[in-house]
Amino acid sequence: MFIAKVPQSFFTWGGNPTAFAAALALLAVAELVRRSAERPLRTAAFVALLLAGAAAAHPMGACVGVLSLAAMPLLPRLRTLRSLLAVALGLLGLAGAFLWLRLGGPSLSPREAAWIFDNQHSTEALAPGSPLLWPLRVFFALPRLLGPAYVITLGVAVLLELASPVGRRRVALAAGGMSLLASLLAVGPSLPLLGILFNPARFAPLLVLAGAPLVAHAASGLFAARPRIGLGAASLALLAALSVRAYVTGHAVPIATENDVESLRCIAATIPTDALIDGPYGDATQWIPALTGRAITRPHQHCTLFDEIDAALPAKKPTHRFVGERLRYGVPLPGPTPQTQPICQKGRAALYALP
Repeated sequence: MFIAKVPQSFFTWGGNPTAFAAALALLAVAELVRRSAERPLRTAAFVALLLAGAAAAHPMGACVGVLSLAAMPLLPRLRTLRSLLAVALGLLGLAGAFLWLRLGGPSLSPREAAWIFDNQHSTEALAPGSPLLWPLRVFFALPRLLGPAYVITLGVAVLLELASPVGRRRVALAAGGMSLLASLLAVGPSLPLLGILFNPARFAPLLVLAGAPLVAHAASGLFAARPRIGLGAASLALLAALSVRAYVTGHAVPIATENDVESLRCIAATIPTDALIDGPYGDATQWIPALTGRAITRPHQHCTLFDEIDAALPAKKPTHRFVGERLRYGVPLPGPTPQTQPICQKGRAALYALP
């Protein structure tokens, strides 16, 4: 898992909730596989809790994990009435969370729906070109999506497995799983009701899982036949995993510096809780609500809340302005820095009272 670029790369752009939700949902799937035939009701209750928690963390991440349920009928021991009952009851947790979201969540305006559609077919696209070609083009996109280290590892596993009829069937199953997943994601954004939850690139970790059994079988076979070579390959894999991990985290540039965080700590301790702080979108101002509990004028806007936030913000008059040390993205605020005495200044990070 650590040899693959995703979901580790989610950390660099703030996709941690998606990865966390997917992990909870995949844990639910694993629990169904392990125990559904023995304790269907107890398993279903635990799975319902996990899936509801996944949906609460990020509905799209929950869908990432739930797609794995489609592979469960491939296991003969899960085609029993007890197992199917556990799956059905477990999905009630996810259904309840989605129903709550549908009834109590925001409604989509044409503007918001158009933004989501454009994002699904540009930034979040799994592979370029016609969706009809995704089942094939996804293989050419694997180096970009999963990283070269994982693709090389998978390629070596394919070569080792092609030596036997059983291995060739495993290769075909892994390739078929990736193609099927790509096909599902190609039509996912067009699905009624759930289409909004299909940002294809967020589902890329499932491509890692589709190839993982193939790598595992090839590795176990190599260890059994040639232990020394297997140990060497395992050492190279560990080195590759550490390198990918270091590369992903090392290239993640936070928007908040240490001085920014110290300044925010001071704000939390000294500034009134009803303050409204102005600041650019791409610097440490983004952390003010989370770390201080104070409101800001340019919050991160979820795509389903564009209209509601834009309608509410003009009525708010800021009482302070924050200047962070690093503008990671976006543009600085227009106008000069206020001439008032800086408050909670740490390095170049400072808060100013507005007249």
